[in-house]
Amino acid sequence: MTKLEKDLRDEWRKLRATYPERLAGCSFKINGRFKTKLGVCRSRRSDGMPVSVELARMCVVDEAMREQAFDTLYHETAHALAGHAAGHGPEWKAMCRKLGANPERLANLTSDQRAV
Repeated sequence: MTKLEKDLRDEWRKLRATYPERLAGCSFKINGRFKTKLGVCRSRRSDGMPVSVELARMCVVDEAMREQAFDTLYHETAHALAGHAAGHGPEWKAMCRKLGANPERLANLTSDQRAV
């Protein structure tokens, strides 16, 4: 486990402790399959409750991506907290700002970062 991955996992634990009612059943995962996205928040279809916040492996192996990795963690956690129906709308943007994330829908990756 890289130092960056450890730091992200520690931050996830803090977020879960801060928002236990919304993140209680939600897990944090590193996904090695992502090639073009940095993260995702998965929710149950029936009630929209968050199931997992997942970050791409490329986020946790390159210390140069530290800022982007944390922004992605906050971005996806904002989805979990705002709810699936919020999409990238005002409620989600407000939660992003509260967590310290850039409330933009997409990250800009260089071709080098996509190749990781």
